[in-house]
Amino acid sequence: MKPVPPDLTIRYEWDSGSLPPPFHFEYTIRIGPGNQGEIEYRPGYPTDQPPEWVEVFTVSENRLEQLHRFLIDNMIPARHWQTLSEGFLGGSDANLSGTIGDEHFSIPGNLIPDNNAVIAPLYTLIQNSVPQSIWKQMDDERQKYVREREGKRRSQKA
Repeated sequence: MKPVPPDLTIRYEWDSGSLPPPFHFEYTIRIGPGNQGEIEYRPGYPTDQPPEWVEVFTVSENRLEQLHRFLIDNMIPARHWQTLSEGFLGGSDANLSGTIGDEHFSIPGNLIPDNNAVIAPLYTLIQNSVPQSIWKQMDDERQKYVREREGKRRSQKA
């Protein structure tokens, strides 16, 4: 197996889908170049001007090798991805883009089930690259955001 190219980059975006405010949330995970990682986490919808929480983390060499191996073994940059023809309604969605060597790749959301089955393990590897302590912090902040918004909504109804 070739070594991990120094320009390996991954950008993974996840969206909770159609949920009533303030329960909607989304996040973006960036990995690379090198072992640098970052997560941007946003509760609510952009029209509500929610806060954005950003945390940086270090990606282990082992995890970078796993990501690189998955990309190569599954021919991710060269694969033709198919989306559902009827469009996407509700539910969470994700998309991915990045660079490996001189090749740029992009994976849309709303994939057909066969394509989704191929890419799902990579999405899990990417999500697991973020330390659990950061996920807990983001979830705690989101729960606080929801409680505050729900409290404001209730007081406006009273």
